[in-house]
Amino acid sequence: MNYEEERANFSLEIPKFYNFGFDVIDKRAREADKTAFISIDRSGDNIVYHSFSDLSRDSNRFANALRTIGLSKGDHAFVMIPRIPAWYHVMIGCIKSGVVAMPGTNLLMPKDIEYRINMAGAKVAIVTDSHVGKIEEIKSKCPSLEYLIVIGGNHDGWVGFESACADASDTLDREDHEPTRSEDTMLVFFTSGTTSMPKMVPRDNGYALAHSITGKYWMDLKESDIHWTLSDTGWANPDIS
Repeated sequence: MNYEEERANFSLEIPKFYNFGFDVIDKRAREADKTAFISIDRSGDNIVYHSFSDLSRDSNRFANALRTIGLSKGDHAFVMIPRIPAWYHVMIGCIKSGVVAMPGTNLLMPKDIEYRINMAGAKVAIVTDSHVGKIEEIKSKCPSLEYLIVIGGNHDGWVGFESACADASDTLDREDHEPTRSEDTMLVFFTSGTTSMPKMVPRDNGYALAHSITGKYWMDLKESDIHWTLSDTGWANPDIS
């Protein structure tokens, strides 16, 4: 690749309306389905290949479940899920529905969760069973928090992720949802808070499209490559300069 030539000819067109869930995941599922991600348990014995069509259907179910529960575009969702398939279903389902996901590292303690929920006015918390106690500890101090969703558990006052998705349709009509503009907020990261209190860093829908640059020029990814990330599900590099 010639750097100067590539730089001179580079352009990235950001459309007026864009949604990673519909415009990438669903499009790929329709037109060129293949493995989207691979999940492997800690033993290394159970390996599951998830296709784009699987991901499309599973994220549709969660998007429909969010609507049934009472969530809509612009609502904020606190998300704390480890590296399991449900993380993808939740994140992409939120993107499709316009719900703004706030992924948090699984190391967060109750006071960290309380701070993030209140800073964003989050309406729903979506966590795995191991984190339910943390939410229960602080939920009374989070007035915006109306809904609780648990993955892999069953608790009073909580919506079970598995049952909610099982009851939801795996089809989703894009026209039934308010369209997401490229400049609409897609998700929110929080800075680490190393030198002061963590700050909210919003990322719009165009942010997902811009990561095509990351894949092509930084990671040099090809169609047949398998990318293995060791990052926790709540970490990113939210440059706020």
